[in-house]
Amino acid sequence: MSHLHGDRWDRRARRHLDHTVPILTTPHAARRLKIAHGFPARRGCAPGAGSPLQRDGRQVTVTALPGRHAGHAVLRRLLPPVMGSMLEPHAGPAGGPPRMRLYISGDTVLHDGLDEITERFPAADLAVVRLGGTTLPGGFVVTMDGAQGAELARRPAPPPCRSTTATTR
Repeated sequence: MSHLHGDRWDRRARRHLDHTVPILTTPHAARRLKIAHGFPARRGCAPGAGSPLQRDGRQVTVTALPGRHAGHAVLRRLLPPVMGSMLEPHAGPAGGPPRMRLYISGDTVLHDGLDEITERFPAADLAVVRLGGTTLPGGFVVTMDGAQGAELARRPAPPPCRSTTATTR
């Protein structure tokens, strides 16, 4: 979970989600999930930390990645910390090589910290990038909008998708 906010973690989720399901999130959200909402199986992940999850002999590694909920420094202190994630399901038994890499941006704006992702993961197979362009009163953008998404794609090493060759007909 990218962060603890009502649009990601509403009353229905708190009430109906199995409280024993492992939840990987920011350290801030993990503390609140345990104290305020009674979810014991939560783990706070700092950016760069990988967490292997295993079930029935299969494994997926989830690595917390940088995220920033706003460009303005004051707003960053007021809004909850956020993270992106890299999911790597492994081939064969637990501990095998990753079959693929899936980048999930979470709620973030474009910032230089995203360049750290391509340093650690030079390529991914698929990216899910949230381009909601959420704007607070006063015009403060707190999630990537279409223009920021386009800029992300124009960067020399676009986080984190492999370059592909497109064909036209």
